[in-house]
Amino acid sequence: HYGGPGSQVVVDRWEGARGLWQRWMATRGYGAFMIDNEASVAFGKRGEDRVHRSMGALELAGQLAGVAALAAQEWADTGRLGLWGWSGGGFNTLYSILHRPGTWRAAVAGAPVSDWRSYDSIWTERYLDTPQSNPDGYRTSSPVHDAAALADALLVVHGTADDNVHPENTTALVARLIEAGRRFDDALYPGQKHSFDPAANRHFFQRMTEFFDRELGGGSEAPPGP
Repeated sequence: HYGGPGSQVVVDRWEGARGLWQRWMATRGYGAFMIDNEASVAFGKRGEDRVHRSMGALELAGQLAGVAALAAQEWADTGRLGLWGWSGGGFNTLYSILHRPGTWRAAVAGAPVSDWRSYDSIWTERYLDTPQSNPDGYRTSSPVHDAAALADALLVVHGTADDNVHPENTTALVARLIEAGRRFDDALYPGQKHSFDPAANRHFFQRMTEFFDRELGGGSEAPPGP
C-alpha cells in the first residue's frame, strides 16, 4: 500500500511488477488486499486536510478498517496477516505495526520515511508545516521514535543511492531498533535509487516472498502452467 496524499492504489489498470507479484502470490495460497485510506487522492482535499500537522493516525485507521473487512471473509486468516508498502507506504507500514502491534504478523517497509525531518521540506511542510512550528506533530508522525514498540516480524529495504527518501531514514530506524534490542531483517541495495533497476527489483520481490513464506507459513507452489 501507499496510503499518503496524492496516491491511489485501487485502480482499474495494469499494475506492472507489483500486480504480477500479487497475482502470483494468490496462486500460492495468499490473499492480496489493497485499500485507499482517506489521505489518498480518491478523497480529494478533504482527505489531505485531515492529515494537516499529523500524519499516520488517519492512515492507520484506514488499514484497521481493511483488517475488519477481512475478518468478515471466511477465506481470510486474520491471525496470519502481512503488510507491505514502499516510500509513503513504507512509512505507513512502520507506523501501523508500531502503533498496533499484533495486528499484522509480518511487515515489509520499503524505502520508508522514518523521520519527517529527514524528508524533502517542500513536500513535508505542505502537510506538517515547519518543524519549528509543529515539533510535536513531527515527533508523533515519525516512526523512528516508536521503534521500541516493535513486536512483529519486520523486513526493512532501502537503496543506498535513494535521493528521494534518503537512506538515513533506514539507518536511523535500525539504530533505534538495535538500541531497543529488537530483532528485525534488513536489506540494503548498493547503488539503487528510489526505484530499483530490474535485477534488483526481482531480487527484492524474491526476498519479500521468502520473508512472508517464513513468517506467515504460506508458500504452496502453484501448479506448472500449460
